[in-house]
Amino acid sequence: MNHGTAGRELLMELQRGERNGTFLASYNAKLVRNCLNDLTNQVQSLQEELQAVEDATKPSMQVRPSILLHNAAIQRHKRCLLAYHKVRMDKMQKSVLVNHGQELPQSTNAAEQEFVHDYQQLRQSYAAAVFDLDLLPPTSHMVQVRCLQALGDICLESSGRSVQLSKGSLHYVPRADVQDFLLAGSMELIDGEEVDF
Repeated sequence: MNHGTAGRELLMELQRGERNGTFLASYNAKLVRNCLNDLTNQVQSLQEELQAVEDATKPSMQVRPSILLHNAAIQRHKRCLLAYHKVRMDKMQKSVLVNHGQELPQSTNAAEQEFVHDYQQLRQSYAAAVFDLDLLPPTSHMVQVRCLQALGDICLESSGRSVQLSKGSLHYVPRADVQDFLLAGSMELIDGEEVDF
């Protein structure tokens, strides 16, 4: 029996692609399917052997090497499949970072294209969330802001007091009360002294 030849071929294909300078070789569905079939056959063979010795509390010494062999073959198939797909996923992620996913290789299959699309969406939503936040934690809950446009009277949620926000006016206010205005761009944070009341 040639245990693990399909998995070995998958990994050799990756290595050949690296040597040839191919960014991402075509997805080899035939070899992946062969590897999965070998894996399924190994699992079935292992189950059959275990059912044969099910009555015994401990498998006999004649059966143990066969059980260990089947288990090792199963683990090898799993490692080969995981390595093949991990390398491909890493290269697709690199493609998104370098090309912003514009030039996805033709060698990707439908599941990989869906992965790239989902990965791009995840990166974009993460980037939007990070850029909206201050990079440093606040040292005070009070901040100094300048109004970039007239916003009229607003009632501060934290204190209940009313504040007139006219264009160009400066205010010391609780950060939570003006966070939405800062994100919308109608106010700007002034670097300077923060007052902690």
